[in-house]
Amino acid sequence: LLRLPEKKYIDINKTVLRTFGFSRQDVIGKTSDELDIFVEQDKRQLALKQLMQQGYIENFEMKFRRRDKTILDGLFSAEIIQHREKRYVLVVITDITSRNLAQQAQRENEEKYRTILETTEEGYYEIDLAGNLTFFNDSLCRIIGYPKEELLGMNYQQYEYKDTIKNVFQKYNEVFKTGKPVEFFDRQITRKDGTTRFVETSILLRKDPSGVPIGFRGIARDVTEHRQMEAELQKREEQYRAFVESASDVVFKTDWTGHFTYANPAMFNVTGYTPEELIGKHYRLLIRPDMYPEVMKVVVGQYQSREKNAYYECALVRKDGGEAWIGQNLQLIMDGDQVVGFQSLSRDITERKKVEEALRQSEEKYRNILESIEE
Repeated sequence: LLRLPEKKYIDINKTVLRTFGFSRQDVIGKTSDELDIFVEQDKRQLALKQLMQQGYIENFEMKFRRRDKTILDGLFSAEIIQHREKRYVLVVITDITSRNLAQQAQRENEEKYRTILETTEEGYYEIDLAGNLTFFNDSLCRIIGYPKEELLGMNYQQYEYKDTIKNVFQKYNEVFKTGKPVEFFDRQITRKDGTTRFVETSILLRKDPSGVPIGFRGIARDVTEHRQMEAELQKREEQYRAFVESASDVVFKTDWTGHFTYANPAMFNVTGYTPEELIGKHYRLLIRPDMYPEVMKVVVGQYQSREKNAYYECALVRKDGGEAWIGQNLQLIMDGDQVVGFQSLSRDITERKKVEEALRQSEEKYRNILESIEE
């Protein structure tokens, strides 16, 4: 409370003292100029002018200075009153520093998230319970292929691919009933130009402050190129598998310990084993016992040196006890710098070995004959 015309404080409550950090002795008998509480003199003059003209002022926002020189935001209200032919000014200052800081933080957060939404490649959307778009970012416009003015208010079923509408509706219905979000799932959309795109979408339930569902929101990613690459890769894998399955050469894979993880039909033809009998077994099952140490030397040496390819020939023992020879190119299967297995492209060289053995025996026979003639 100030007394006019001196403008000196004659009374003050504890709330103001606590807010400004003054003691009662600091304030009583002093003017605002002496206390130096007004920061913005131009706003102060404007407020005083309004007060003198109309006799009161309400919630005039300005900055004030505390005793410790820190600044607070306040709402200045005042009224000129008269008592026993004396005039006074009743002043009320409401500290709104916390409110302003909260509002500023909210604005900064909104600006930050708005910037993220507008710069991200992923589409963001919000729809009401009827499925009409109420908010979205520019990336969603790019993904769906409609301008913003056409997309706002559009129902999702208008751009949903006809074969996936039912599935997408079930997803929204599931989220509405359970309240649980749906992670990314595949859907197809039809753009304005008629082209079809594959989109991964998440769905979360939107609620008002009282907890009542009001719609849905989520993220949309255009994964068309990725799906096309997957389809092309699958096609190539199928072609490669068809080639391997029909190849006359033996192809097999093992883990790093030597247990078979895959073998093509040619492997089963050469060894006489069925897939059920061979897959999961150690390759030692097939190696002729006297050759196993030599084979182990090659395999261990390749494992330790990380040599990508090694060629060797060895004799296999067929299921029926017969013998088959293979010449194989053994390659390492790497995961980074770790060996996780071996793969081999092998050829049945049994007939070649038979011819070589026949030639060896023939050469030995004629060598013996020549040696006996010379004697």
